[in-house]
Amino acid sequence: MAADPLHAAFERFLSDGDEGALLAAVQEFGGRAPSKDVAWPDAHRICDVRLGSSFFRVTRVLDTEDHTTRLYIYPTDVPSLDQPGVPFRLQGDALRRWVEDETHSPTKGPARWSRYAASLQDDA
Repeated sequence: MAADPLHAAFERFLSDGDEGALLAAVQEFGGRAPSKDVAWPDAHRICDVRLGSSFFRVTRVLDTEDHTTRLYIYPTDVPSLDQPGVPFRLQGDALRRWVEDETHSPTKGPARWSRYAASLQDDA
């Protein structure tokens, strides 16, 4: 299980769909947006979710110096429920390779996630 409590709560939410538990974790552990000092692709949207009657953005930040990640889940007034984000399962070395590739040559068009992890589906 991840050390970041929001990461752990989101991982559980993906497996059990318990909106109340994820909302409780967001309220307990803070749901602030990542620092404005962090830019894409180090900071990237995973998805937007509806919890109760509100929408929340799930964003991950990769610290390229120490190779750790932190999840941020915060309210959004403009959800993008039909727009794919970076897959949550893209982690570790694969995530670092993607960030490096996007930093040097941003993807134009649908992302080819299977290039980084064979188990991931490419965007349509």
